[in-house]
Amino acid sequence: MPKGLRNLPIAFEEPGLTHFAGMALIHAFCQRLGLKRLLQQALRPAPRARDYPATDLLMALLYAVIVGLDRINATQILQYNGAFQQIVGLARFPDQTALRRFLRRLRPRHIRQLARLHDQLRQA
Repeated sequence: MPKGLRNLPIAFEEPGLTHFAGMALIHAFCQRLGLKRLLQQALRPAPRARDYPATDLLMALLYAVIVGLDRINATQILQYNGAFQQIVGLARFPDQTALRRFLRRLRPRHIRQLARLHDQLRQA
């Protein structure tokens, strides 16, 4: 093999690439906690959503915050990123309208239920 510098072609054109790959660790952590199951148990009765379970919407919002998206409008980038969806285990990422409707349906009792779960997780 020849020594010295070689020209290496570098391309970022594969459809399976994403700059959100670090979310695999976050997703594994959430799975280890059983966060989806804990959310299902905590939200009784869960707010109704037409196309998504309430837990998927909450997880989608959580993941959006973790990746640094500070506005619901910015979640569109996740909606069309198939690699991200595969990493976090969502069949499809909810669109902005679904997320907004879900947040509007949350009642004070739901917020209290989520706050109790949050407190339990912090104490564990």
